[in-house]
Amino acid sequence: MKKNMGKTDRLLRLLMVIAFVIFIVSGLAHYPQVYFLEVLIGILLITATVGFCPLFALFGINSLETNEE
Repeated sequence: MKKNMGKTDRLLRLLMVIAFVIFIVSGLAHYPQVYFLEVLIGILLITATVGFCPLFALFGINSLETNEE
């Protein structure tokens, strides 16, 4: 898998993970929302860590700058 996510995109995903975790821990999310957010957190965390997003590849999007590889 060739990386297709830049630093800014990866940072935004990690910030979203933190926000969702706070949302769950604070008790604002309830039964069906929690499971959805947990799956979303997992996907965002994996894609941010690996630097590859399958949806980006599917639509031909590349936020990686040439000097970041």
